[in-house]
Amino acid sequence: AITGKGILSGGGSKLMLTAVTSKSFGTAAATATPTSVSVSGVAKVTSGTGKYKGVSGNLTFKGSFNVKSNSPGGSESDAFTATLSGTLTIKN
Repeated sequence: AITGKGILSGGGSKLMLTAVTSKSFGTAAATATPTSVSVSGVAKVTSGTGKYKGVSGNLTFKGSFNVKSNSPGGSESDAFTATLSGTLTIKN
């Protein structure tokens, strides 16, 4: 399961999100590295600022990233590519 919170921002506005743990998962293509990791699930929009103030709804997400090494204490960075879709409601 995927857990946690996130923020999407742009143009001076933000959407605050929380992963819906029961509907969000990640899967590695292989147990050995290098490998790719696919993620998918649902994120609940918990609040917004700027033009997204008063927003509510859910966004589905699907994405992936690559893992080159699983060495203890190691670090790496890779692009995370994702697609979001859904319908949001903004209260006036």
